[in-house]
Order: sequence, then C-alpha cells, then structure tokens
Amino acid sequence: MKYTGAVIVFACLAAIFVGDGLVKTKRATHKAQSLSATVSALSPQELAARVRDCEAAGQPTQARPSYDAAYCAEVMRVIDNRPLQMVTPEPPGPVR
Repeated sequence: MKYTGAVIVFACLAAIFVGDGLVKTKRATHKAQSLSATVSALSPQELAARVRDCEAAGQPTQARPSYDAAYCAEVMRVIDNRPLQMVTPEPPGPVR
C-alpha cells in the first residue's frame, strides 16, 4: 500500500519512455523510406552527378557539403544495387 504512488509514477514514466521511443523510431523509418524513394527515382546520370557532389564534399576545398552523409550513403547503396547498363559506343568519326 505504501508503494502504490511510486508504482503509478513508475508506470507513467515507463509508458512515456516507450511511447517516445516508438514515435522516434517511426519518424526515423519514415525519413529513411522517403530518402530511399527519392534516390531510387534518380536516373543514372543524376546518380553519377550526386556521387561527384558527395565525393567533392569530402575535399578540403569544398566550403560545406551539399548533401548530408545519409543521402550520400543512400546514393552509393542504390548505385551498388543497380545492375550495370550496357552502353553502345558511337562509331568513330572521320579523323581530322
């Protein structure tokens, strides 16, 4: 009987802690899915441009990165998972 108040307070704090964790997890999952969908919709040329931007962001001459680390990691993951595309080379033109 004398610990009833403490048990109620503990139960309320536990519920708040668990609920907050679930909200943060859901928010992080939604952000990751949104990022994945955005990057997956890019064409191969756009992906190549993003890779160049991400690699340039690591250079000391770059003032600040254009994209955050999660975006760059997702771009690299998409490139690694996409199959290679065949490119037909143009026939050589006349030599000048």
